Amino acid sequence: MANQLKRVSKLTITFLVDNNIEWMTKLPPGFTHEINQHISHSRPAREDQGSVPGLDFNDFCCGAHGFAALLETESVIDPGDEEVVTKKEYTLFDTGPDSLSLVRNIKALQVPITKIDRVVTSHWHSDHTGGLLSFLELRSKCVEEGITTPPPTGTAKPCAEKIGGPPAQCVVDVHPSRPHLRAIAPPPTWKTVLCTLPPDPSFEGITAAGGILERRKDGHTVANGTVWISGEIPRVTEFEQGLLGGVRWVEKGEPGWTEDSEVGPIGENATGRWIAEPHLMDERYAAVDVEGKGLVLFSS
Repeated sequence: MANQLKRVSKLTITFLVDNNIEWMTKLPPGFTHEINQHISHSRPAREDQGSVPGLDFNDFCCGAHGFAALLETESVIDPGDEEVVTKKEYTLFDTGPDSLSLVRNIKALQVPITKIDRVVTSHWHSDHTGGLLSFLELRSKCVEEGITTPPPTGTAKPCAEKIGGPPAQCVVDVHPSRPHLRAIAPPPTWKTVLCTLPPDPSFEGITAAGGILERRKDGHTVANGTVWISGEIPRVTEFEQGLLGGVRWVEKGEPGWTEDSEVGPIGENATGRWIAEPHLMDERYAAVDVEGKGLVLFSS
């Protein structure tokens, strides 16, 4: 990794989906409130009361179970004698759990969606992949309309910034081992499936939505060498027990298939089996080397 990863002068992280987003309370140092952004594009609530901006709560971010973060990396491409020239890269790491929360928050935070030219999924769980197709569809719509950013939900006001030229197509960087289904088998036995998770987007669906599919299980750099995406993460200590109760559906003859699986229930006409899968071996992390800070890791 050290020989391939380019150090960046600046890293900006925009959390687009997190388990808890609340815009009124005090934030930790380094975080910024979104309210000023909404005031700048809001419409007057009452023309006869001084044209004071009126907030629309439909424009504000929502929290959701899952994760999505926009990694904006900036690196020097020409130190120059008089002026330093830098370049920004935009990488979306995970896409949240559903078709609504990521799109809403992209609009609320006025994210320049057409500048995002790569989506990386950390692993195949729908709370990290559920917003992928809606993201690709929204991005394609913005490209068609020639704008970098979709308008907020509460207004039809277009983004002021127009696309300067044809944007790059969006690469979707995923692990090749996509499960048919994953499910949860709770304690005390860890062997009785309680429910399945929503299915992840299919490879065909990703392509149909406009994504350029890349199936990678090796370590590699993206974003012009500024973001490292890991390969398989070894589990080497007893502490790393994984997700207890995590199970995966495997068809007969596929890797992991076993007639002896004790996880159920299984229907009479089933063509496969549930197998215990505490270690999600398709999980990957992202790393950015920030000047003066060191490595910043993203793992979800």
